[in-house]
Amino acid sequence: MKVGELNRRVTLQKNTVEWQDVVTVWAAVDPLSVQATIAARQADQPYTHKITIRYRDGVSTDMRVIYKRKVFEISAVIDKEESHRFLQLLCVELQIADAQMSQTCQIEPCTGYGRHSPEYGAPVATRCRINRQAASKDATGFFPVNTTIKSGDRVICDGHVYIVQHVAEDRGIANTAHKEVGLRGLSD
Repeated sequence: MKVGELNRRVTLQKNTVEWQDVVTVWAAVDPLSVQATIAARQADQPYTHKITIRYRDGVSTDMRVIYKRKVFEISAVIDKEESHRFLQLLCVELQIADAQMSQTCQIEPCTGYGRHSPEYGAPVATRCRINRQAASKDATGFFPVNTTIKSGDRVICDGHVYIVQHVAEDRGIANTAHKEVGLRGLSD
């Protein structure tokens, strides 16, 4: 690989309390061929893309890549030939299909703030998928793309109560398959 082939700008993010930009770098973004994708799935390694960046310390599988408003989960980090020149990131493009949204939650829209606390409107039921973060009350929620949800709304799902911290599309990371939402847990 030649440095000149790294002609796409990508952003690496790390999840602390919410996804934070770590660095924006030049990269080569290559979707795998159909045959390579099928072979990866059969080997229980469902990669969809190979993203190559210049070598840098600290890149790991607990990070993700943002490219052209798409989100890629890093499944493997490879220092090709252990030369410390380039890293190959084997990634899966995140697409949360409606069929994977098997939970039902209530969204209570924040209507304003009273004397001591927020006030919420009538709950609206919707399908979702909530992924709780290990050792944390926080979670990431995936909702149908047409869901009305904003920062400050309350989400109740499977006995857990969350406050919406951010909606990914508000940060320029839209996905046509789902709406990704950062949730702060209020209960265990």
